[in-house]
Amino acid sequence: MMFFHVFCYQLKNFSRKKYIIGWNLLFPLVLATAFYIGFGHMVTEDPNSFQTITAGYAEVQPVSGTPEEGTGSGNAEIFLKVLGQLQTEGGQNLIGLTRYDSEKEAREALLDGQIEGYYLNEGGELSLHIREEGVNSTILSQILKQYRSACTMEKRIAENHPSRLLQTIAGLSVNREYLEEYTPGRQISPYLQFFFALLAMSSMYASWIATTMMESMCANLSECGKRFESSGAGKFPSILAGALAGTIFQTVSNAITVLYIEYVLRISFQAPFPEIMMIMGLGSAVGIGFGILFGTLFQREALRVAIPLAFSMVSSFLSGLMMGQMKQLVENAVPVLNRINPAAVFTDSLYVLASYGKNRQYWLDVLSMAGMVIVTLSISAVILRRRQYASI
Repeated sequence: MMFFHVFCYQLKNFSRKKYIIGWNLLFPLVLATAFYIGFGHMVTEDPNSFQTITAGYAEVQPVSGTPEEGTGSGNAEIFLKVLGQLQTEGGQNLIGLTRYDSEKEAREALLDGQIEGYYLNEGGELSLHIREEGVNSTILSQILKQYRSACTMEKRIAENHPSRLLQTIAGLSVNREYLEEYTPGRQISPYLQFFFALLAMSSMYASWIATTMMESMCANLSECGKRFESSGAGKFPSILAGALAGTIFQTVSNAITVLYIEYVLRISFQAPFPEIMMIMGLGSAVGIGFGILFGTLFQREALRVAIPLAFSMVSSFLSGLMMGQMKQLVENAVPVLNRINPAAVFTDSLYVLASYGKNRQYWLDVLSMAGMVIVTLSISAVILRRRQYASI
């Protein structure tokens, strides 16, 4: 009965604190709206949608004269015909080709970003010029390599086995796939990571809730704490009741944020809502656990405000809230930091759930967060058990 009484009391106490309502509920909604205004359309675009690769073509005639037909990489008109016939499975043109009168025009278009590369025909010899390495430049390069290989094969067969030339040409004209595409998981927009980090920040803000709760339960922190410790209420059951109330309060706040992002901003997290809420609840419990630890360790009021704030912002920053590539930079430099940073583990669990479902890494993240809750509460219990007062 006392457990339920403390639970209801703390739940009312949290809901009446204006700064908790402002920072834990309203601020994430405002920040989510700012993210949506900044790059919301980039999140809603389908990351799997294919965009036609823009390329150019230019010819340079040799000084000695016109090259012999079929030399080098083969006839240019045949190569251009091949480029025009390349299509995706959906019937979309693979290459959007623009012909230029000179190499200078093609180079200028490449430098201006109008095309991603251009093919140069120098007397029958084809070459590829690109601006930077990437997926599209690799595709352009592979097209040229395959074309050169086919031309070389035709030339050798025409010289050594002319009777098989027509059969070889017919075989080369058939599109063959030697590799099967394998996608290990759903591709999601990289900008969705900012919304994952936003929810991580909101969950870490639960540490403020816990420090507020500890202030009203510790005799060395407030007058209310003196009355509480002088009463017959059990300390540890009361703290657990308050922690449960804080976890539920923060989980509800996170649920409102998730619903706002999904149904108002129309940005999908690519995962079922109940599974997302399970991570929200666990993340909120992590924030509460660290808040109880901070409230136990630090007695000065200024520190009880500054430490949870610094903890929330630093852990959120390292998880990619302000810079999307931050977590990857940390992974390359200090990978262990991503394993102990609760916000990084939180965002990783959401990313894995959205991309791959409940795989081994997902459950490792869940177990890591559960372990953080157990460790923080255990340390707090040991400290509180040894704490004694000369007078209350």
